[in-house]
Amino acid sequence: IETVRRDNCLLVKNLVNGCLHKILIERDIPAAVKYVKNTIADLLLNRMDLSLLVITK
Repeated sequence: IETVRRDNCLLVKNLVNGCLHKILIERDIPAAVKYVKNTIADLLLNRMDLSLLVITK
């Protein structure tokens, strides 16, 4: 699974890595879903550093 891509922002990289860890290592799918929902909520409520959304080449 490719998680180190240059065409995604750091938020996506962190989110995918966190989900994969929860699903594959911890074997906790509900925790992975909760992690994604919490990350999206933080983004929508401006509780996240906007530098995580920058895409560089």
